[in-house]
Amino acid sequence: MNLLIDIGNSSIKLAKSAGTDLCEEVIQSQISTDFLSIYLSTGLKVERAIVADSGKVPDFLKAFLEEKQIQLHVISPQWKLPFSIHYETPETLGKDRLANVAGALALYPGKNCLIIDAGTAVTYEYLIEGNYLGGAISPGLKTRFKALADQTDKLPLLEASDDFIFPGNSTRNSILSGVILGLVHELNGHIDSFLSQYPNGSILLSGGDSKFLAKRINSHIFAHPNLVMIGLNHLLNSNFRSN
Repeated sequence: MNLLIDIGNSSIKLAKSAGTDLCEEVIQSQISTDFLSIYLSTGLKVERAIVADSGKVPDFLKAFLEEKQIQLHVISPQWKLPFSIHYETPETLGKDRLANVAGALALYPGKNCLIIDAGTAVTYEYLIEGNYLGGAISPGLKTRFKALADQTDKLPLLEASDDFIFPGNSTRNSILSGVILGLVHELNGHIDSFLSQYPNGSILLSGGDSKFLAKRINSHIFAHPNLVMIGLNHLLNSNFRSN
C-alpha cells in the first residue's frame, strides 16, 4: 500500500492507496508522529510513501518513515514522467504542479488539458499532446483577502462568502465583489483562451477553493479535488515497484 502526502502552504493532505484506488484521505493543519502512527495502524501495511512538498520535507517525517521501514520518495522532475516538460527551470517547479499534470494525464490520456488548482495560490497548467508547457501562478482567494487587509490601514480581513451584493454597496460587499468576481473573471478568461486554441480540450479544477469557485465558472469543467493525490499515486506506481 502507498502513503501519499501533499505538504501545501496552508494544509497537509494524506491518503492511502492500493493500486489505483485512493482511500482514507485526511486533511490536517499539521501532522505529528502520534497522528501518523494512528493513521497507519489501520488497513494494509504501507510499504512506500511519496511526498509533494512546498518546501523541505520535515526531518521528523523522514525519521518516522525510516523507523517504520517505509520507503520515502520525494517527487522530482528528474523522475520518469509520463509527459515531456517544456519549462526553462524545471528544478523550480512546484511538486504539486507536476502531480496535477500527472493526475490529469492518468484520468484523461490523450486529451489536451487545462488544469486549475485553486488554493493559497491559483495555478494553471497546460498539458498539450503529452507535453507540459507550463502555465501561470496567481494569488488565491485567501491570499487576496489577506493582502488587502495587510497592505491597507482600514480594510478588514474577510473570508469568501456567497452572501454579497454587486455592485458593492458597502466596504464588505465591495471587497467580496472585488476579490471573488475578480478571480472568477480571471478563471473564465484563462478558460476562454484555452478553449479558443483547443476547442475539444478538457478543463480540470482542483484545490481547496474549487467547490466554491466551480459554480461561478462559465464553461463545463471536471472537478477533481483529489487530483494531486491521483497524480502522486500514478507517479509512484510508474517509477517504483512495491516490495
